[in-house]
Amino acid sequence: MAVEIVNWIEIPVQNMTRAKAFYENVFQFKTVDLTIGNNICTCLPDTSGEGFCGALVECDTAKEQNFGSLLYLNANGDVDAILTRVKSGGGHIITDKKQTPGAGCFAIFKDTEGNVLAFQEGK
Repeated sequence: MAVEIVNWIEIPVQNMTRAKAFYENVFQFKTVDLTIGNNICTCLPDTSGEGFCGALVECDTAKEQNFGSLLYLNANGDVDAILTRVKSGGGHIITDKKQTPGAGCFAIFKDTEGNVLAFQEGK
């Protein structure tokens, strides 16, 4: 069964004004600022023009954990089951399942190769 695995990407930034100008110039689109949880994010439009595919994020978590861009993979409606398989497969849970207002829930993990990724379950 074919599955769309990429849901979202977060790109950590140190200076939102500079980063926003950079990505708007490079991709020739307009970004949209939204508050997601406690973070102000600059959202990147998806190809439909009606939604978003990721965000620039200026927040303490991104700086403290220092793992670069965060790719959100599709949990296919069941973050809990996927996290169980991450653990049994030798991965490590970094952030347990958390709710994101209006966007469902997510969890952050480290795979067996040291990659830090997230799983996202829609609302």
